[in-house]
Amino acid sequence: MSGQGTDHHKVFNDAIHGHMTLHPLLVAIINTPQFHRLRDIKQLGGAYYVYPAASHNRFEHCIGVAHLAGELVEALRKQPDIDISKKEALCVKVAGLCHDLGHGPFSHAFDRMFLPEAMKDDDEYKKDKSMYEHEYFSGLLFDTLYDENRGIFEKEGLEKDECEFIKELINPPERGKEVCLQGKKSFLYEIVSNKANGIDVDKWDYFLRDCHGLGLTCGFQLRRLMDNIKVMKTDDNLYHLCFAIKTRDNIMEMFYTRNFLHRKAYQHKKCKAVELMIRDALLESDLGNELCEAVKNMESKPQDYQKITDSFVNDSGLDLIVRIQKGELYELVADEKVPNKPNKRSADFERLNEERETAIKRKKQEYPESSGFTYHEAVFDFGNKDSNPLARVQFYEKDEIVEQDEDYQLYPRHWMETRLRVYKK
Repeated sequence: MSGQGTDHHKVFNDAIHGHMTLHPLLVAIINTPQFHRLRDIKQLGGAYYVYPAASHNRFEHCIGVAHLAGELVEALRKQPDIDISKKEALCVKVAGLCHDLGHGPFSHAFDRMFLPEAMKDDDEYKKDKSMYEHEYFSGLLFDTLYDENRGIFEKEGLEKDECEFIKELINPPERGKEVCLQGKKSFLYEIVSNKANGIDVDKWDYFLRDCHGLGLTCGFQLRRLMDNIKVMKTDDNLYHLCFAIKTRDNIMEMFYTRNFLHRKAYQHKKCKAVELMIRDALLESDLGNELCEAVKNMESKPQDYQKITDSFVNDSGLDLIVRIQKGELYELVADEKVPNKPNKRSADFERLNEERETAIKRKKQEYPESSGFTYHEAVFDFGNKDSNPLARVQFYEKDEIVEQDEDYQLYPRHWMETRLRVYKK
């Protein structure tokens, strides 16, 4: 980080984006304990034990997302007839910076593997599982950060209402803040976390950053996408981020990059062996119970959750954690394609689901859990389950929304593949 800058902004030199100039409020947030803990949470969880250069953390990723969010929102502010205030733009930048505050140890290994198993019998968990995802945790920790640093926010004109807006930008509800969705600003909810089509600055940063750390080639051009985004009114009478039709190949390459990263890293067979061992180590120990209690008490005792990082687990001395550190991983003994989970709205849902459950049950009977086997279901898609991800993207040409060509040469044969992997403990 460089102390040089203009108007009290600071410049950060990043391996992915180069020099990034950040607003003073963002710099102040970076210097809080809530944000500092992200230095000790690996971006790729267990992948660091397989790819030794994948050592990057949530800390630098969040700064990168804040930078991209700022670049995009400032570019949109220059578009005629689109009114984005300085305060709204600042909220978007803060949301980009704070979107991952709530990640637990080893990132998604915590909220997608450990917590669902550890909390499966908990009544509160069964009532609303979304309250046990990292996006919700990020909102809770952001509340704490705001309360402890209210003065620096109020200095920039950000009161409690704006902070609620920031939390919605991090984790958009079905319908966001009414003042935005009723007017021309619904697109603000698509910058940091885009539930409309999955294209957002969060993914742009981690695709580029993860490929860099993994030593893989990233297959899309970020700048081309950034330069060809426009806010436009669509058929739902809301304003969305739309892309020039000439970027369609580039966007498809971005979705291919997503699939590629899941196969090569996020759900790599050895990476998942590590994360299964982390899950089991926590499930079989008092430490796991301690983590669950910290999650349940986040609103009343956020400081307990704040101390939970990778080191908290790595230094535990648990047998399975020691095995990971020695390279004694679970052994993959079977890797078989199984039917995809069917859409519940499908007319053949009952039949398709029965076929799927039968195939999985047969494999688990062949490798019973009682004999020391464990399982992981790896799902590879392009961001829209078993459907074309481009179908959710709005394209324009010469200031008009245009339809896509259905007969597109870059489409794969199948949009989704599910594999059941069996590991020997």
